[in-house]
Amino acid sequence: NYRYAINDCERVLKCDPDHDKAFYRSAFCYNKLGKHELALRWCDKDNAEYCKDMGNTAFKIGTKKELQKAVDSYTAGIKLQCDKMSLVASLYANRAMAHIKL
Repeated sequence: NYRYAINDCERVLKCDPDHDKAFYRSAFCYNKLGKHELALRWCDKDNAEYCKDMGNTAFKIGTKKELQKAVDSYTAGIKLQCDKMSLVASLYANRAMAHIKL
C-alpha cells in the first residue's frame, strides 16, 4: 500500500534526512496515488532523474492533463539545477516536446 510506504519513508527521513531512496520512493508513491503536486515536492537535486521519469510517464499517456503534468515535472527537474548537463538538456528537450503536443 502506497500510504504505508510513504509513512515508512517519512520515518526513514527523520532518522536520515539525506536518504535518497526515501525521497524517490515517497515521490513515486504520491505519483501513483495521483497526488502529482506532492510528488514533485519530494524531488530534490539528487532526484532530477526522477522528475524526468515522472514527466516521461505522463507524456506517454498523452492526454492534455497528463501532458501538463509532464511539463510540470520537467520544469521541476530543471529548477533543481542538476550538475549533469546531459540530464538538464533532456529535461528542456522533453519539456519542449510536451509543449508542442499541448
